[in-house]
Amino acid sequence: MTPTSVVSRDRIHAAAVAVDGRFVRASVVLVRKALKDKVYSVALLASQTLSLLLSDFFSKHKVTKKEMTSTLEKVLPDLLAKTSDNATRTQNLATTAVLEVLSLSLERGLGGVGVEVTRPLTNTVHPRGALCRANIVETQLNTLGPTALPKDKESGFTPRHVVEFGHSAFKHQNNEVRKVGERLLLALYPHFPSTVRKALPLQDDLARKNVLYRNLFEQLEALDEKVRRDSKHCFRSESKLYVESRINYTPHHPRINFPPSPKTANNSQPSLCLDPPAVGRQTGVRGVERPRRPRQSHRQPMPSKVRESPSSPPPLSV
Repeated sequence: MTPTSVVSRDRIHAAAVAVDGRFVRASVVLVRKALKDKVYSVALLASQTLSLLLSDFFSKHKVTKKEMTSTLEKVLPDLLAKTSDNATRTQNLATTAVLEVLSLSLERGLGGVGVEVTRPLTNTVHPRGALCRANIVETQLNTLGPTALPKDKESGFTPRHVVEFGHSAFKHQNNEVRKVGERLLLALYPHFPSTVRKALPLQDDLARKNVLYRNLFEQLEALDEKVRRDSKHCFRSESKLYVESRINYTPHHPRINFPPSPKTANNSQPSLCLDPPAVGRQTGVRGVERPRRPRQSHRQPMPSKVRESPSSPPPLSV
């Protein structure tokens, strides 16, 4: 390949990247205008166009990571604003689009989307928008799983971010939002207990006297008790299996050639024993028996005496 062809190939690649970038930027402008329209069919077409951009166009064409991040950050505020719409179908449409954008952001490591979605809720946020955001976070958490949450802080969807969002939702004035926040905290507590405990008020805080916090801490204590009971049962079952394995254990002694005993000393072939003889009081060297000595008593036998009864007459002298 000649240097001229290499330069031309690089120029073509750069031109393709530039064309793709301009196409994406132009598409984002049209999608944002369509999302702000009040007609549902126009918003639906805008959502479908955005889905094609995120799924097909970004994967087949050479779009830079910076361009993708910029696209998601521009479209996300309009989608979040749509979640507060009065129409239920518009809310569902915006929720599905935000979930798709969030999944792409977490998959490709594009920061910014997770930070905006898990931003702590305040009472100034509209209840419908707060409920949609809480449902989005709960759905994404159930999709990934508590143990598969990203560790990168720039993603905005770490366990700490989700716990803080769940706590803010738990303190919201809307009852349905509080229920979603409570479910988030209870779902994360078995895997990240210290993170959840740090986000909640301390024991001497006056907020702990609230009925909502008392019920929440009772459920957390029930989860702790369940974990302790399960660990205790697991320890008992493991100890039981260990004892049963030790009871059913049969030691295997290899075939060993021991020294010949006195009885077989004249034989040329050594005796083979499957099990080693026990070393006790009668055997000093393994396999050699000591001759037993008769037990000797150091006590002298007492002379036998004939008892004389006092009533018997004395012997007659001759």
